[in-house]
Amino acid sequence: MKEKNVFLTFIRTELNDKQFYVFLMILAIGIVFPYLSYMFMLNKEKRISVNNKNGGMQDSKAILPLIRLIYYGTMPFAIYMQLKIVFVRSAISYNSGFLVNVDVPAVVKMAYYIFTAITLVYLAAKPSSIELLLVIGMLIFIEGGVQLIQGRRALFATTIFFVIWYLLKFNRVKVMKLKYLICFVSVCIGLVILFFFVETSRGGMNVAKSDLAYIIESFMISTGGSDSVIGNTIVRKSYFPKPGFVYLIDPIINNPIFVIISGKSGINQGVAYIQHFNSFSHWISYLTNISLYNTGHGMGSCYLAEAYLAFNIPGAIIASIIVGGTIYKISNIELGKSLLQTSIAFMFVESIFTLPRSGLFRWFSDFIYLMICFLILFPFYYKYYNKNKEVY
Repeated sequence: MKEKNVFLTFIRTELNDKQFYVFLMILAIGIVFPYLSYMFMLNKEKRISVNNKNGGMQDSKAILPLIRLIYYGTMPFAIYMQLKIVFVRSAISYNSGFLVNVDVPAVVKMAYYIFTAITLVYLAAKPSSIELLLVIGMLIFIEGGVQLIQGRRALFATTIFFVIWYLLKFNRVKVMKLKYLICFVSVCIGLVILFFFVETSRGGMNVAKSDLAYIIESFMISTGGSDSVIGNTIVRKSYFPKPGFVYLIDPIINNPIFVIISGKSGINQGVAYIQHFNSFSHWISYLTNISLYNTGHGMGSCYLAEAYLAFNIPGAIIASIIVGGTIYKISNIELGKSLLQTSIAFMFVESIFTLPRSGLFRWFSDFIYLMICFLILFPFYYKYYNKNKEVY
């Protein structure tokens, strides 16, 4: 009989009966409470008739020239940074790449992150069809293809799924036709096959079989790990040296601006990193197996594990409720209204796709750069808004 209470990420971790009960409870919470939260928001929206005819920032077209200026101005820096990382890390193994700091000037890094943020703003402004093709193409290349070359499958998948989601929103598709559904399923199968061979390539593994069933099974095993993160968190909860909520809010505390000001930038995975940061994904990997962590391996994270570490079972429930409500809000966003709200919604969409393998506040760094973009755009929009207000 296959063991259900054993996890094999890094090392063999076995849960006792009480721990396994907690594990099953957390999994159930992660499935049930987002759904209940989503349905509650849906029914609440039906009861409360909201008629917003304001239209929000439909005049966002007025600042499209400035958006283009920022976009094309930062694009060369983004391309340079990503290609340099590829060239440097191509000479070493995938895991060793996490131990190496690619020397890129701070201004280049800042421009790259602003580029990723302004891309969302550009898409939120509903550009023309020609512009849209260019922006999506560059998004897939920089945030997708280049990342895949580095072996980072999750970022490539996130980019592809975001683009599909955006095109459905852009074209106001409510119900997917059968032919499009078949195409979507075909794309997913194609991605599974691609990701399987990326995994075998970056790990230097030999392919034992090549049939589709084996590839899908191997892919599902290799991309799993959320359950292992939860299981190891339950077992090693008492090993964390600080209160659990410290690791939950670390992305907020150690945001990009604070990291630069405090001089922590450039610290790579290893003992030095956990001495300066309270990153949950790094600490759970370190506490599970120090030697593997120090050689570049990592378990990743899981928002349920983070919430459980911070506030036990109630934390997992609250986090799941928030996730369900967030999914409802972003699924009902309408393009062409508030440029700021739509851009933030896009940011959350990207985060939702990887949330089971990511932290609850992983999006905060992206939010910082998004706000920087709007700080640049706001004076120009405010001037335009007041000008039109005087006319009317």
